[in-house]
Amino acid sequence: MARPRVRGVGGSAHRDHRGNTVTHHEHRIEVATADLVPLKIVVGRWAEGKRFRKWAAQAPQTVAGQEQPLWMELRLPESADHKHLAFTNDLVEADGVLNAQVVAWLQAHADGELFQHLTFEGGVVYTSAHGQIDGESVLRRVDALVDLLDRMPGARPRHPAATV
Repeated sequence: MARPRVRGVGGSAHRDHRGNTVTHHEHRIEVATADLVPLKIVVGRWAEGKRFRKWAAQAPQTVAGQEQPLWMELRLPESADHKHLAFTNDLVEADGVLNAQVVAWLQAHADGELFQHLTFEGGVVYTSAHGQIDGESVLRRVDALVDLLDRMPGARPRHPAATV
Protein backbone atom coordinates (compact mmCIF):
# COMPACT_ATOMS: atom_id res chain seq x y z
CA MET A 1 0.00 0.00 0.00
CA ALA A 2 1.19 3.51 -0.72
CA ARG A 3 2.31 5.53 2.27
CA PRO A 4 -0.48 7.78 3.53
CA ARG A 5 -0.13 11.53 3.66
CA VAL A 6 -0.06 12.65 7.28
CA ARG A 7 0.06 16.06 8.92
CA GLY A 8 0.51 16.94 12.56
CA VAL A 9 -0.14 20.47 13.78
CA GLY A 10 0.44 21.85 17.25
CA GLY A 11 -1.02 24.94 18.82
CA SER A 12 -1.18 26.72 22.12
CA ALA A 13 -3.43 29.27 23.74
CA HIS A 14 -2.30 31.67 26.42
CA ARG A 15 -4.83 32.95 28.89
CA ASP A 16 -4.42 35.38 31.72
CA HIS A 17 -6.00 33.91 34.81
CA ARG A 18 -5.90 36.26 37.82
CA GLY A 19 -2.52 37.67 36.92
CA ASN A 20 -0.99 34.32 35.92
CA THR A 21 -0.51 33.22 32.35
CA VAL A 22 -1.88 29.75 31.69
CA THR A 23 -0.83 27.97 28.50
CA HIS A 24 -2.92 25.18 26.99
CA HIS A 25 -1.34 22.98 24.31
CA GLU A 26 -3.22 20.91 21.77
CA HIS A 27 -2.25 19.06 18.61
CA ARG A 28 -4.14 17.70 15.63
CA ILE A 29 -3.28 14.69 13.48
CA GLU A 30 -4.67 14.33 9.96
CA VAL A 31 -4.47 11.39 7.54
CA ALA A 32 -5.61 11.83 3.94
CA THR A 33 -8.37 9.51 2.76
CA ALA A 34 -10.73 9.12 -0.14
CA ASP A 35 -13.65 11.54 0.12
CA LEU A 36 -15.83 9.65 2.61
CA VAL A 37 -19.20 10.55 4.05
CA PRO A 38 -18.85 13.31 6.69
CA LEU A 39 -18.81 11.58 10.05
CA LYS A 40 -17.91 12.36 13.66
CA ILE A 41 -17.26 9.58 16.14
CA VAL A 42 -16.75 9.99 19.88
CA VAL A 43 -14.81 7.02 21.18
CA GLY A 44 -15.52 4.97 24.30
CA ARG A 45 -15.67 6.62 27.69
CA TRP A 46 -15.62 10.09 26.10
CA ALA A 47 -19.09 9.39 24.66
CA GLU A 48 -20.60 9.49 28.15
CA GLY A 49 -20.13 13.20 28.77
CA LYS A 50 -22.32 16.03 27.54
CA ARG A 51 -19.29 17.99 26.31
CA PHE A 52 -18.45 15.59 23.49
CA ARG A 53 -22.10 14.96 22.60
CA LYS A 54 -22.46 18.70 22.05
CA TRP A 55 -19.26 18.74 19.97
CA ALA A 56 -20.35 15.74 17.85
CA ALA A 57 -23.79 17.23 17.28
CA GLN A 58 -22.25 20.27 15.58
CA ALA A 59 -21.94 19.67 11.85
CA PRO A 60 -18.45 20.05 10.38
CA GLN A 61 -17.80 22.96 8.00
CA THR A 62 -18.23 20.80 4.90
CA VAL A 63 -21.82 20.08 5.98
CA ALA A 64 -22.71 23.33 7.77
CA GLY A 65 -21.89 25.31 4.62
CA GLN A 66 -24.44 23.43 2.51
CA GLU A 67 -27.69 25.09 1.45
CA GLN A 68 -29.83 22.84 3.65
CA PRO A 69 -27.45 21.16 6.06
CA LEU A 70 -28.58 17.92 7.63
CA TRP A 71 -26.69 16.42 10.61
CA MET A 72 -28.01 13.60 12.73
CA GLU A 73 -27.01 10.90 15.16
CA LEU A 74 -26.24 7.51 13.66
CA ARG A 75 -27.36 4.48 15.61
CA LEU A 76 -24.43 2.11 15.80
CA PRO A 77 -24.69 -1.69 15.94
CA GLU A 78 -25.88 -2.90 19.35
CA SER A 79 -22.40 -4.00 20.46
CA ALA A 80 -21.10 -0.44 20.12
CA ASP A 81 -24.21 1.71 20.49
CA HIS A 82 -23.86 2.54 24.18
CA LYS A 83 -20.09 2.92 24.05
CA HIS A 84 -19.63 5.38 21.17
CA LEU A 85 -21.41 8.30 19.53
CA ALA A 86 -21.58 8.89 15.79
CA PHE A 87 -23.12 11.74 13.79
CA THR A 88 -23.36 12.10 10.01
CA ASN A 89 -25.32 13.74 7.22
CA ASP A 90 -26.01 10.47 5.37
CA LEU A 91 -27.20 7.58 7.54
CA VAL A 92 -27.14 4.98 4.76
CA GLU A 93 -23.65 5.78 3.48
CA ALA A 94 -22.23 6.08 7.02
CA ASP A 95 -23.78 2.73 7.94
CA GLY A 96 -21.95 1.20 4.97
CA VAL A 97 -18.63 2.67 6.12
CA LEU A 98 -19.09 1.52 9.72
CA ASN A 99 -18.95 -2.18 8.90
CA ALA A 100 -18.30 -5.03 11.38
CA GLN A 101 -14.51 -4.60 11.07
CA VAL A 102 -14.75 -0.89 11.91
CA VAL A 103 -17.05 -1.58 14.86
CA ALA A 104 -14.56 -4.17 16.14
CA TRP A 105 -11.78 -1.58 15.78
CA LEU A 106 -13.85 0.94 17.76
CA GLN A 107 -14.43 -1.65 20.47
CA ALA A 108 -10.69 -2.38 20.65
CA HIS A 109 -10.02 1.35 21.16
CA ALA A 110 -12.93 2.04 23.52
CA ASP A 111 -10.57 2.87 26.38
CA GLY A 112 -10.05 6.28 24.75
CA GLU A 113 -6.29 6.20 25.30
CA LEU A 114 -5.40 6.94 21.68
CA PHE A 115 -8.51 8.86 20.60
CA GLN A 116 -11.28 10.85 22.18
CA HIS A 117 -12.90 11.60 18.85
CA LEU A 118 -12.48 11.23 15.10
CA THR A 119 -13.78 13.42 12.29
CA PHE A 120 -14.05 12.39 8.64
CA GLU A 121 -14.61 15.23 6.19
CA GLY A 122 -13.19 16.71 3.03
CA GLY A 123 -10.87 13.79 2.28
CA VAL A 124 -9.18 13.56 5.68
CA VAL A 125 -9.72 11.85 9.00
CA TYR A 126 -8.47 13.86 11.94
CA THR A 127 -8.30 13.88 15.68
CA SER A 128 -6.94 16.28 18.25
CA ALA A 129 -5.48 15.75 21.69
CA HIS A 130 -4.31 17.82 24.60
CA GLY A 131 -0.62 18.42 25.08
CA GLN A 132 2.30 19.12 22.81
CA ILE A 133 3.17 16.90 19.88
CA ASP A 134 5.04 13.81 21.02
CA GLY A 135 6.60 11.81 18.18
CA GLU A 136 5.98 8.38 19.70
CA SER A 137 2.36 9.15 20.56
CA VAL A 138 1.71 10.61 17.10
CA LEU A 139 3.15 7.52 15.40
CA ARG A 140 0.89 5.23 17.47
CA ARG A 141 -2.14 7.35 16.55
CA VAL A 142 -1.24 7.50 12.86
CA ASP A 143 -0.69 3.72 12.74
CA ALA A 144 -4.08 3.21 14.39
CA LEU A 145 -5.80 5.61 11.96
CA VAL A 146 -4.28 3.86 8.95
CA ASP A 147 -5.37 0.52 10.44
CA LEU A 148 -8.91 1.91 10.79
CA LEU A 149 -8.92 3.19 7.20
CA ASP A 150 -7.80 -0.23 5.97
CA ARG A 151 -11.03 -1.62 7.43
CA MET A 152 -13.31 0.95 5.75
CA PRO A 153 -14.53 0.29 2.22
CA GLY A 154 -13.31 2.93 -0.21
CA ALA A 155 -11.23 4.79 2.39
CA ARG A 156 -7.84 4.08 0.85
CA PRO A 157 -5.48 6.79 2.14
CA ARG A 158 -4.50 9.16 -0.64
CA HIS A 159 -2.63 12.37 -1.27
CA PRO A 160 -5.02 15.27 -0.46
CA ALA A 161 -4.32 16.97 -3.81
CA ALA A 162 -5.13 13.83 -5.79
CA THR A 163 -8.45 13.49 -7.57
CA VAL A 164 -10.48 10.40 -6.84
